[in-house]
Amino acid sequence: MRFSTASKELRFSIMRKFVITAALGAALTGLLAAGPAQAADSTGDASTGAAASASVSDPNLIVVKEASAPHMYTFDTILPSGGKLVPVQGSDGGNTGEVLVTGPKGEFLGSYDAPWALDAANHPVPVSYRISGSTLVEEMNFAADTKFPVTTGRPAYSEATDGTGAPDDDTSSDPSGASGISGVTSKKVTIPGNYVYNPKLGTLHDYCTSSPDKYGSADFRGPCARHDLCYAKKGNHKKTCDAQLLVDLTTNCRYAYGSWNPMHFTCISTAGVYYGAVTAYGDDN
Repeated sequence: MRFSTASKELRFSIMRKFVITAALGAALTGLLAAGPAQAADSTGDASTGAAASASVSDPNLIVVKEASAPHMYTFDTILPSGGKLVPVQGSDGGNTGEVLVTGPKGEFLGSYDAPWALDAANHPVPVSYRISGSTLVEEMNFAADTKFPVTTGRPAYSEATDGTGAPDDDTSSDPSGASGISGVTSKKVTIPGNYVYNPKLGTLHDYCTSSPDKYGSADFRGPCARHDLCYAKKGNHKKTCDAQLLVDLTTNCRYAYGSWNPMHFTCISTAGVYYGAVTAYGDDN
């Protein structure tokens, strides 16, 4: 996604606060309603325990229930022999939170989206990735005023795409005509084959930019990729592009979650927040 704000760091700040606080915070209602399942220990694996737990609503989300729980979680990565994990740096020299996966020759293979964490009061919790060999160590910094439980997500990986495939435009519509509370659709909005994913090339090649590329099990990469391609077309297509983004995000929410799942409703709300962000800050010029 491309935004009109000149400073990339300011755009990141705006979008992180706007999307994480307003959208991912809504997930907490569904998580608390669903209750705990298996716990996630300090290695990020499923095990028994009470300090942290995976959500029944979505196993891709982790709920840290108390301050005594581990502050660090280690996750394996998709790293080939001879490859490297490389933190993405902003123009000010600081890390954006994303981590690139490169091959033996330094070629871009994919990346992990920036981490996020949110407390029970909908306040962002400072969180970052530390690279340790072939693993990512997520470190959360709990403060005295952090309200528990704290919700975070497992690392979201996206492979590089070269844009040589077919557009595959038929998947951008919702074949079921569902209203948003009727259930799961039979198709989802996929990443077009002609989309080039490589954050090194700029904001029209990095899916949802500073916003999370996934909402739990709902994959937002396809809708964001199509939005990028729409913005890249010559002419002023902003209103059309933004409206289609909302349709596509909502479709993938319905694809990921049935109407019985509390995450269904919070996902739809999140789609609305993303739409609000692009209508306010999006720039297709």
